[in-house]
Amino acid sequence: MARLIRRSRLLGAVFLGAVALAGSVSPGSEIDNLSWRLNPAIGTDGAGGWIIVWEDRSRGRWTSEADLWLTRSTDAGRSWGAPRRLHDRPEAPDQDDATPAIAYLGENVWVIVWARHQGLDELRPPDLDVMYARSTDGGSTWSGPALLAPYAGGDSLAEFNPTVIAGQRGAVIVAWEVFGTVGGLDADLVTIRSADRGATWPDWSLLNANAPQDRGSDFNPRLATDGRGGWLAVWWSDEALGTTGRDFDILFARSTDEGFAWTLPMILNSDAVRDGVADRFPDIATDGSAWVVVWESAATETETAGAFTLRWARSTDAGASWSPPTPLTGEAGLPRLRSRSPRIAVAGVTWLIVWDAAGDGSAAGPLGSDIYSSRSVDGGRTWSSPRRLCPAATPADGDRLSPRVAGDAQGRWVAVWERHAPDGRQAPAPMTARSEDGGATWSTPGEVRPARSPSGEAALP
Repeated sequence: MARLIRRSRLLGAVFLGAVALAGSVSPGSEIDNLSWRLNPAIGTDGAGGWIIVWEDRSRGRWTSEADLWLTRSTDAGRSWGAPRRLHDRPEAPDQDDATPAIAYLGENVWVIVWARHQGLDELRPPDLDVMYARSTDGGSTWSGPALLAPYAGGDSLAEFNPTVIAGQRGAVIVAWEVFGTVGGLDADLVTIRSADRGATWPDWSLLNANAPQDRGSDFNPRLATDGRGGWLAVWWSDEALGTTGRDFDILFARSTDEGFAWTLPMILNSDAVRDGVADRFPDIATDGSAWVVVWESAATETETAGAFTLRWARSTDAGASWSPPTPLTGEAGLPRLRSRSPRIAVAGVTWLIVWDAAGDGSAAGPLGSDIYSSRSVDGGRTWSSPRRLCPAATPADGDRLSPRVAGDAQGRWVAVWERHAPDGRQAPAPMTARSEDGGATWSTPGEVRPARSPSGEAALP
């Protein structure tokens, strides 16, 4: 038997369960099954430099510990360096480094943040902390892992799902979920701020400022900044604000002082009072003038049961007002598909939304999921019809899930996602494709693969 990793989209945690894999396994596939490569994230410096980072469970199929690996490109994604561990020294055997996020902070500085799960031996309660590492030489070398929150380390809090965004003049903000007593026993959101490109992190606060009084849980924060001190944060929550009910809705908060202080949470989806469906997993981007949020929404009564559609809303006044939610998929797009996990980015004049969707028969994995995209070149006012990111992909390629994308002002974009083989003979692996025309067309996907020794142990470059 091999281990199948089942990830909770709600908590962002990693759970392991043993299941039997049918069929014979070739020696090559046996080595592949030792390395489960998940949750890839991508960033760019805007000048041809790109980094992809992911979690890699490469110490053996009977263990659950994960390390972080990364690869760099200095030619806009045309070629990639040899993948290597973020830190050469393997961590303690009961530590699990997962769900990384990455950002370029300017002046050759990068930062990676992630959740570290400790106490995986199940003999003691797990401790989940947000960690970070920093590079000041373009990603060639990295500092050792360090705790991000000043209250972390041996505490009783569970922290996960970090996200990181850089502002101007050295400002950078990280946000994450926390369970514990910081804001109550429900799930709340924390931000921490640096003014010196991640060298120090002196200022932390609750993102959902109503945390001491709220009763609902808040999940998956995402951030964007206009580069002039204005920030918006979005997330999803079952907190009943006014008459919104206890279904999940999209909330947001604003900051006008580089993230020092945040407004009270407000409802973003204007139909929250009457929709009665779950709106979840938002993402946000801005070009400095317009702000666009995209999220997944549970099926309405007119759609197939169990389906998810994508909706978006736009603001031109830094979140003071929002357009009504507009379908990107569903009745106005791809009604037969179950669309989930949207991500949005903007670079130059191009806006791009990517997501995974199942139901059109293009993939032969258990979910039948493929990667789709939609573009805007008018400031997010209108969006192209959804299309498969890589039309040449075949059912034999299996499921494609959890895409991430980043671009630069020259029209160069790189997307990365997870590939899950349909026959179970190969473990999940990150795939990447690039575009040099603003996301209109994409290269043939390629796998991000570390070098392996004959024993299957990941080899350091």
